[in-house]
Amino acid sequence: MKNSKTWLRLCVVLLTSIVLVPIVFAGNVRILWKNDWRNVKIGEKTYSTDVGPQLIENEYFFPLRFLAEFMGHKVFWLDHEKSVLVRGQGRNIKIWYGEEKYESLGQEKTFSDLPIILRDRMLVSRSFISEELALETKEIEPEKGGYHLLMEIDEDR
Repeated sequence: MKNSKTWLRLCVVLLTSIVLVPIVFAGNVRILWKNDWRNVKIGEKTYSTDVGPQLIENEYFFPLRFLAEFMGHKVFWLDHEKSVLVRGQGRNIKIWYGEEKYESLGQEKTFSDLPIILRDRMLVSRSFISEELALETKEIEPEKGGYHLLMEIDEDR
């Protein structure tokens, strides 16, 4: 009887560690996109967006609101001045639609590619996302379902 209780406890500890180790030591969260497709795959889950990535003159543009909110930022659209505010987690970005300059943490910066608006959503270039949200985009061999654009977020961040 005593050995069976010890064996049972050992099994519970082993099963718990098998379940928790991948969670505790998880690597990067993979975000997969398809060009002009409104579904985005994050890990094993698929989310819908209002607008998908757009390829314009060899540059990809991604929906700012979806990415920023997924990363835990607050996003505000000020319709009267056609501007976007991204705040939270040490970010304070203000973008005015149609302007070459934007503000990031009080510093004026210049876009390498101007944002676009599609279906009432602001899309920003992958160079902007790389610089301001620290998300690199890679083109990969299409996975099952045709997803061929990859972003990775370090789970610790």
